Amino acid sequence: MDNFILLPKPYLNRTIPSEKVLIDQKINAELSRVRKLLPPEKADIEVRHDLGIKDLKAEEATKPIQISNFPLKGELLPIMEINKVITKRTADNLVNKSKKVTSDSISNDPNGNFSIGYICPLAFTSKLDYERIWGLVISTFFWYLVPPDNAGNYLIDKNGILLGMYSKDKNVLTTTETVKWHWDHDLYNKLSFPTVKFKIGVHRFDNGMPGNIVFSDEINVTFGSTPCINIHSTNVSASHSDGGYPSIKGGDHGTEPTISVHLNAPAPPGGQKVSLSVTGVGDTNPSAWITSGNEHVVIAGGQTYGQWSGIIGSRKVMTTKDIHIVAGVNGGESVSTLRITKK
Repeated sequence: MDNFILLPKPYLNRTIPSEKVLIDQKINAELSRVRKLLPPEKADIEVRHDLGIKDLKAEEATKPIQISNFPLKGELLPIMEINKVITKRTADNLVNKSKKVTSDSISNDPNGNFSIGYICPLAFTSKLDYERIWGLVISTFFWYLVPPDNAGNYLIDKNGILLGMYSKDKNVLTTTETVKWHWDHDLYNKLSFPTVKFKIGVHRFDNGMPGNIVFSDEINVTFGSTPCINIHSTNVSASHSDGGYPSIKGGDHGTEPTISVHLNAPAPPGGQKVSLSVTGVGDTNPSAWITSGNEHVVIAGGQTYGQWSGIIGSRKVMTTKDIHIVAGVNGGESVSTLRITKK
C-alpha cells in the first residue's frame, strides 16, 4: 500500500473572504520558508573589489507580486501573492533542470459518480503522478477541492477549498504523492445539497517558483443515501409529575407535554424529520395520542435540537398508566416515559 500524507482540517474556502486571507498567508509563509532553505548562488555573494563606495547602488526594493505575473504554459490561475526574492539566475537554472510538466495527473478513490448519506464519514485518497524533476529541488504541493462556478469553470483562485499543503525535497526518485483527506461537517456545509460536483486540483511550486496546475476528473456525489444522523437523546416535560415521571391527566386536551429531541449531528440543509409514536396504550391506536397530522417534528438544517408539543390524552383514564413516547431518526430510536393519571 502507498504511503500517504493526511491533510489536516480545517479546510479553508476561497469564496469566504476571511478564509481567503488565511489561505494566502499560509501559502506565502510556506513559500518564504522554502526559499530560505535554498543555497545562495555563488555569483550572488562574490565580492567586487573594483567598485568604490560611490559606485554602489541600493538594491531595488522587492514588492509582492501576483502569481499571474509569472508566464506559465497552459491555464493560468492567480492564486496568492508571493515575494519576488528569487534571482533570475536561480530561475534560469531551475528551467534548465526541468521542463514544463504536461503529463501530471490526479486519480481519486472513490471516483466518478456515487451516492452517500449526508454527513457520513468519508475518507478520500488522492494520488498525484508527476514528471520527474532533476537536481536539488524542493517541491511544494497545494491540494484543493474545487467546485465549479456558475459557468461550470473550475477555478482554484476563486472557488478552491484548500485541503492542505506541504513541501518535500524532490531530489529522489519518487514521482508520486498520495494524500488522504476527510469530509467533516464544515466541509459538507461548504458544498451544494443534495448533489455536488468537484475536482481535486494541485498547484505545485518548485523552489518557490510557480509550477504546474493539474486537475483530476470530475467527481459527482449525490447525498441520496441514509444520512449518518441519529437520536442523541429525548426527554418529555410537563407541568405535573407523578412518581418521578412527567404526567398529564387523562382526558385533557391541552398542549402538554413537550417532547425535546437532540440529534447526534447537525441536520442537513433541508432539515431532519423525526418520527413520533407512542406505545403502551393497549388497544388504543397509538397515533390517536398524537395530534392528527403532526406525528413528527422537523429539525431545521444545521441544528441539532427541536421541540414538539401537543400529545392528547383522548380517552378517560380509569387507572394510572404509563405510555412510552418513541422518537425515531434513520432507524435509531429513543424512548421517554409519560405517565397518564386518573382525572
